[in-house]
Amino acid sequence: MQSYANGLNRSRIRRQSGAVAMLGALWLMVAVICLATIDIGNVFWQKRELQKIADLAALAGASVTRMQDCNGSAQKNAVLNGAAVQDLKVECGNWSKTRTGSASSDRFVAGQDPFNASRVQVARAVPFLFLLQGSGNSSRTVEAKAVAWRPQPAAALTIRSTLLQVDTSKSAILNAILGGLLGSNIKLDAVGWNGLLGTQ
Repeated sequence: MQSYANGLNRSRIRRQSGAVAMLGALWLMVAVICLATIDIGNVFWQKRELQKIADLAALAGASVTRMQDCNGSAQKNAVLNGAAVQDLKVECGNWSKTRTGSASSDRFVAGQDPFNASRVQVARAVPFLFLLQGSGNSSRTVEAKAVAWRPQPAAALTIRSTLLQVDTSKSAILNAILGGLLGSNIKLDAVGWNGLLGTQ
C-alpha cells in the first residue's frame, strides 16, 4: 500500500512539522488567560463584598446615640454580614465637613466628642485559585474602608397634651350626661392621652 506522504517533497513536510506545536501553544495561552481572568475576577468580587460589609457596619455604628454602643453595633453588623472579628477595625468619633481633606476619611477624628460617626476597615486574605499557586504567594490581602456619619437633627418636636380630664368627685352631672350618651353607668377619674406625653 502506497503512503500519501510519499508524494510530498521534503520541503513541504518541513513546513508542516510545527503546526501542531503552534496550535497547542495557542490553546495553552488561551487557557492561561481564562484562568487569570477567573483569579482577577474573584479578587474584585471579594473587594466588592468587603466594601458592602464595611458600608453597612459603618452605618450601624453611626446610627446609635452613644459612643459606647458604636463599636459593638458595627462589629455585630459586620459579623452578621460575613466578616470575621479579627479582620475588623472599628473607630468611633466625630466627622465634620468643615475639616480639610480630600477623602471622607480625612474629616473623621476618632474618639472625639460629640459622637456622630464611625469608621470601619475590613481586610481579608483572598486565595489565588489557579495562578501563582506554586510561587509561594498563595493569597492576596484585600481591604475596604467606610465612614458613616449621622447629621444633627434640624428640628425637634415635643408634644405634651391632655385631651380631657374629668374629676368625678366634682362633676356628678357630667357622669350622668356621659352615661346617658353611652347608655351605661360611668365613673371616670381621668381620661388623658398618655401616649402623646413625651413624644419626640
